[in-house]
Amino acid sequence: MEVYASYGAPPEIQAYALAKYSRSLHSMAQSIEELSAQRAEHFLNTFYFQYGHRSIADLAHVTMAIENCSLLAEFYITDESLWDGQSRSTRYQNFHKDNFYIPQSVTANPKLLEPFRAALQIALDNYRYMTDSSVHVIEQITPKPADMDPAAYKRIVKARAFDVGRYFLPLATLTSVGQITSARVLEQQIVRLKSLHIPELTDVAEAMRQAARNPADNFFAKKLQQASKSAHLSDEQTDELLRELSALGLLETAAAPTLVKYTDAAPFQSQAADAARKALRFTAPMITTPPEDTRKIILAAPETDPLEAFAAEIIYLTTPNLRYTQALEYARSAADEAKTAAWNAAMELRSEHDELLRAQRIGYMIVFDMLIDFGALRDFHRHRRCLQILPQPGLGMGFDDPADIFPLAFGPQGAAIAQEVGLYREFSARMAQAIATAKDFPETAAGLYLAPLGARQRAVFKMDIAEAAYIAELRSKPGGHFSYRHAAWQMAESLIAAYPFLKDSVRAVNPFETLDLLNR
Repeated sequence: MEVYASYGAPPEIQAYALAKYSRSLHSMAQSIEELSAQRAEHFLNTFYFQYGHRSIADLAHVTMAIENCSLLAEFYITDESLWDGQSRSTRYQNFHKDNFYIPQSVTANPKLLEPFRAALQIALDNYRYMTDSSVHVIEQITPKPADMDPAAYKRIVKARAFDVGRYFLPLATLTSVGQITSARVLEQQIVRLKSLHIPELTDVAEAMRQAARNPADNFFAKKLQQASKSAHLSDEQTDELLRELSALGLLETAAAPTLVKYTDAAPFQSQAADAARKALRFTAPMITTPPEDTRKIILAAPETDPLEAFAAEIIYLTTPNLRYTQALEYARSAADEAKTAAWNAAMELRSEHDELLRAQRIGYMIVFDMLIDFGALRDFHRHRRCLQILPQPGLGMGFDDPADIFPLAFGPQGAAIAQEVGLYREFSARMAQAIATAKDFPETAAGLYLAPLGARQRAVFKMDIAEAAYIAELRSKPGGHFSYRHAAWQMAESLIAAYPFLKDSVRAVNPFETLDLLNR
């Protein structure tokens, strides 16, 4: 037996080498040694595109950076189940600078540009005000321990203050994303982003496609060039070395030029939900019961009827501000013929290359109907071992009551101080104004970029019991953000209420009983 790691081959050559295992007696090292980018491209064109062996693209992993995109774009970029990556944290990054994405529809219209910029400046002022005010509260209730380094204390206090300040960051705030995905996920990601028809995302998707096709930033090549200079090689010797390495495919190498060739927007992705809704003959006035919005988390019924679950998700995705449990009530009352027609209407748009919709991934026992602030939704969004049904972000669901926020953020003593100095009043007034400004902005799509992270959003998270227990335990720990701690605790409570045998198995931490502001 022999076990060895391989390093340095470009992603598509690596994928080719691994794919050859099923077609050759060569070792992986031998396969890589004899390959070139041209042979890899020929192989992939034959087996990936012509024969449909799509699993080959799972063998090519691409590291990619998407820098200076908006928080709104970041949310959609990272919305892949088979995705690994990181984006800038609102806890460890001080977003104190005027760094925002401004949609082209705004920059092209002078009448919109100044009001848009003014709204962003107000948002930034609110962020600074709430952060600085939170620092003062935390310092009063949690003085620096004698044995703690002053710089460490300052960092931790700032991080906790950012947890409150982040409520006011608009979705236009610039951030960056680093990801590592297979070429197949990258391909699906680009198609999905283009199919959303949001101008910034269309630009991001095309930039990702070009980044995969053009020569990648090459750490190895940079070090080789530095080494050749240190070795005092002549210019002729250096040029010869670089030519040889380039011929081997080690320089000027693209990450996945072949595997992202076919990445146009897919009508199935963008039109199927609307087609299904029309076939279902559903109209919003059919739902008259107001949503139950006092809880962040509601455990919905298990998906035992696939057509009912599909109909509920279609209604949920295409009806603004609707709670999933409401959509489920209507789906239960709809005729089976209408639900079947809805399914068939969606499938009529499916091409031979389209996978089923996310809304058609049904059959889960644990379904959480969530109503949480967008910042907390970003935190839960990181979990990949669950299925997430995410309506387009909206502005009609209000924001959390500061009477709920500050006791979780600072504990009873800190909440009393916050109320005494007027933070409750300031939070409500500033948040209400931020959401109203975003809602009233003349250009609706651009107005969404003004939405603060504190605006509440809806989502459905579906999973098994093990993943529900994992999220409840991990996200309720004292070091986490207080908003998702509260949501995770409600997740645990609703799970145990439905399945009492889990009482001693789910080790969630009550956020009202355990608050350690110096633990992060």
